[in-house]
Amino acid sequence: GTLVRDLFGQSDFNELFSRKGRAVDLFREQAVETILDGKWLSGVMDRLHVFRDADGAVSGLELIDFKTDAIAEPEDLVERYAGQMRMYAQALGLLYPGAKLRCLLVSTRLRKIIECP
Repeated sequence: GTLVRDLFGQSDFNELFSRKGRAVDLFREQAVETILDGKWLSGVMDRLHVFRDADGAVSGLELIDFKTDAIAEPEDLVERYAGQMRMYAQALGLLYPGAKLRCLLVSTRLRKIIECP
């Protein structure tokens, strides 16, 4: 808890978690259950932002996953969790086809927000 609390002293973290007047639905600890490529996917997305335009249509998504791994480089974290994030992205594509998705890993150890490809 203290690791996460300390992150909010950094402007980039405050920016990520601020509404900034945008219409956004927030989902925390969102369960995912689906079949992708013939395989069962079961997991929990830490945080999902669903952005809406003036008409209420989904205009974008931010998938955010918190990671506490003791790693030295951001690339190590991306490599370790790329498969998980890809599966979540595919599941979100079924729910929100055509919505632009931004996948982010929040490293509590590195104190960084890392964008996943």
